[in-house]
Amino acid sequence: MEIVISDFELIRDLKVQVHGSYSLFELNYCLEGDIYCAWEGNELQTGSLSGNVFFM
Repeated sequence: MEIVISDFELIRDLKVQVHGSYSLFELNYCLEGDIYCAWEGNELQTGSLSGNVFFM
């Protein structure tokens, strides 16, 4: 199990690639801008002032 807590303020788009063959449970909240995530064919997008729970 790994728990990651992040607090970002980005000036440009950020693309992060994570490699692994394990399940991912994600909770996120976006104050401004958009979040896009793709994991093994599953896609997740979150817009400003919204959040979600996602299991991939």
